[in-house]
Amino acid sequence: MRTTPAAAARIRKMASLQSSSTSPTRSDLNIIQQMLAMMHDHKRTLKKIQSISAKGQQKALFLDDYRPYIDGVLSADTGEQDEIIVTIMMWSIDAECIDDALMIASYVMRHNLKMPDRFNRTTNVAIAEQMSELALKPESPVLPEHLTALYELIGKTDMPDQVRVKLEKACGLGLTESAPEVALQHLKNAIALSDRCGVKQQIKALEKQLESDDQQSEDEQNSDSADTPES
Repeated sequence: MRTTPAAAARIRKMASLQSSSTSPTRSDLNIIQQMLAMMHDHKRTLKKIQSISAKGQQKALFLDDYRPYIDGVLSADTGEQDEIIVTIMMWSIDAECIDDALMIASYVMRHNLKMPDRFNRTTNVAIAEQMSELALKPESPVLPEHLTALYELIGKTDMPDQVRVKLEKACGLGLTESAPEVALQHLKNAIALSDRCGVKQQIKALEKQLESDDQQSEDEQNSDSADTPES
């Protein structure tokens, strides 16, 4: 389904005005029911696809159909429990639409929305695990700024150690170039929880790099002091 601009504006307005408690006495389907019906059809399509990569590509194509609804809900900011919102958040990760995923995740976490039962995980754990696994893939679309935002959002929340290891490792490896000191701490956090998480060499390399940087900085300061004429 491709939504016209007029229809998109209508969906945004309806989504911002009504909640999941909308009276069911209306003769026509309310917007939430419309979105759920569309999502049901999309899930049927996804079940026919065996490739994980192809599923992600298909979810990326589906996301535009939900965008007006998501925009309406986020602008209303009611915090009502919403299966559509949390599902699209996870689909956005699978579709490698990281900015969208984090924007929705911020809303979801702020209002403590729950994951549907089929996910068998709490919301923070679902976000942490899925985003971290994507970040750890070669040529990942998850950028350093995404990892920083992700950790600020869920880094202090409770989660199983094995998920925490993935999160810390992903942040450590992803921030190595942009923020080596922060990256080193993340990697140390990971190895403290799992000695076999595969980051020992990266820790050694970062420690050596930071030690070299400190020495270079100290040498430059000494050189500047030596070049300064005495008064």
